[in-house]
Amino acid sequence: DASTFRGHEGALALLEKLSEVFPGMKFLPTSILENGDVVLVEVTWIGRGAASSAPMELKLFHVWRFVGNRAMTIHAFVDEQSAAANAGLLT
Repeated sequence: DASTFRGHEGALALLEKLSEVFPGMKFLPTSILENGDVVLVEVTWIGRGAASSAPMELKLFHVWRFVGNRAMTIHAFVDEQSAAANAGLLT
């Protein structure tokens, strides 16, 4: 889903939406790379389907952009190359 969620309310709405489908889900960071005000975080997303109870584990890459100590945007990617390019970490 390529939906856009804005602000605190949007972040809470996204997490609530995901929690309905994957109750008890967890995002476990496995790697963090900083590039100025941009941070690339490799995460393992672990959950279990609400309807099927099937286990789910997926590697994702989150690109966080900060202004000061405040996160302004977070983008999620399924491939590291796209995330690294978005974070300005490719030369």
